Amino acid sequence: MAGQPGARLICDGAQCHLIYSENGCYRKISTSEKNLRHLAGIDMAVADLVVLLGGGVPVVDHDTAWMEGSGDPTGPVMTLKKRFYGEVGKIYFSPDTDRVEIIEVYGFRQLKYRAEIISTRVVDGYVVPDILRIENDDAAMVLNVSRAGFGVSYPADAFVPALPENDRCR
Repeated sequence: MAGQPGARLICDGAQCHLIYSENGCYRKISTSEKNLRHLAGIDMAVADLVVLLGGGVPVVDHDTAWMEGSGDPTGPVMTLKKRFYGEVGKIYFSPDTDRVEIIEVYGFRQLKYRAEIISTRVVDGYVVPDILRIENDDAAMVLNVSRAGFGVSYPADAFVPALPENDRCR
């Protein structure tokens, strides 16, 4: 239904739960990992997703970083490298370098995830993504953020992963 979330991701101290609608009923997937790998097939820490949705840029642990392509019409790229491991991430900037457009994070010789900030808006003075595409070689998801707020209080039941018995998919 328009205006309602297509999925809810709840992480408490013990588990992460993905609750989503399917044909008018709800399903829940739970895992003890704080990672989207088991929930959505993308090897991305939930903390990285929270940083992105808050308008930040997740930066992986690295030893050296350098910028390439300053003045390039496609925009400069910051490469992050870890000693004895190789390239661990890339951050692609807009041509005028005023915003980050793409973040790539690599595991051992493979892409863990690629997050593309497709569009943004300003909410309470913060620039946050409207549309965010997250993918790897095996899976992809697009997050359309219709509401965002900072300093907003939510009732405790907004973070309860239990589903009413009559709304569960059979």
